[in-house]
Amino acid sequence: MKTIAFFTNSSGAGKTHLVYHLAWMFSDLGHNVLAADLDPQSILSSTFLKDPELEVLWPDAGPRRTIFGGVDRLLNNVEDTAADRPVGISENLSLIAGDPRLAGLEQRFSEAWSNCLADGGRAGDGLRVTTVFCQVIQVAAASVGSQYVFMDLGPNLGSVNRAALIAADFLVIPLASDMYSAQALRSLGPALREWRAGWRQRRSTVAATGLSLPLGEMSTLGYILIEPSMRENLPYRAPMKWVDIVPRVYAQEMAEQEASPISDGEAQHRLFRLRRPVGLDHYARDARKPIFDLSPADGAFGGYAAAVQDCKKDFKTLAKKIMTFTGGEPKRPLDDD
Repeated sequence: MKTIAFFTNSSGAGKTHLVYHLAWMFSDLGHNVLAADLDPQSILSSTFLKDPELEVLWPDAGPRRTIFGGVDRLLNNVEDTAADRPVGISENLSLIAGDPRLAGLEQRFSEAWSNCLADGGRAGDGLRVTTVFCQVIQVAAASVGSQYVFMDLGPNLGSVNRAALIAADFLVIPLASDMYSAQALRSLGPALREWRAGWRQRRSTVAATGLSLPLGEMSTLGYILIEPSMRENLPYRAPMKWVDIVPRVYAQEMAEQEASPISDGEAQHRLFRLRRPVGLDHYARDARKPIFDLSPADGAFGGYAAAVQDCKKDFKTLAKKIMTFTGGEPKRPLDDD
């Protein structure tokens, strides 16, 4: 099983769009995929599921079949295996639903991070809490036989995201071509370096606790630059300068990260340059489909039909690239292969 986190501390970068479409594309290519919504905003969950379905998962009282339910069960030693069952989306695509209550655990995870370096039982409890996302994800993935787990995290540098990233084998950084992504990188790079070093220090206590702990290296595959569809008129020219600036900032601020597997000149750290189709998101949301599966019956006709095919080509290329860098390969061809 390979766990990939899609994370940046800039909102609106397009990470949920990426996770949703890559989960479907990997599924189309024959892999069993688990999408884990670790963002308290739960936008990924609301993209997969309709509101009535989410209401069932978020009862006011009782256990919740969400990421919070799974974490809460382990933190409080509650016997409720229902919280560990992911929601089935398709034959080989499942979802650990998000939950707004996850935001209320920031202090608990912050205290646990400090306790990892304490004496006696506090260290063991700190390590147990800090690795709880890893435990929840492993149990859920095993229950449905997932080969890939895609984690969608909230846009912040809080303690919940730090604990979540420890569960990741790989890290992909979605970036928008705007100044917000450039500014976010200036704090993201130092934070990742600090978290990596901090986890190595805490892992060194494992001999005293007897716990089996994840490596937590958060190996960075690179970034995906997500661009708006451009037109030649003036309102759309301004973002174009950030297409050049953001990669330079990434190289500066992430230079101390692990070497990227990508080495093609100026795009050394870039996994992909993705153009997001304009006007198709609401059709996809209404149909509960990825954009590349929209049909004329869903409203994707005329000029939109070409955009649907371009989207399919882009995500298939990106999916295969990620598979290559993580040691996987397509298990079945798509219709247009």
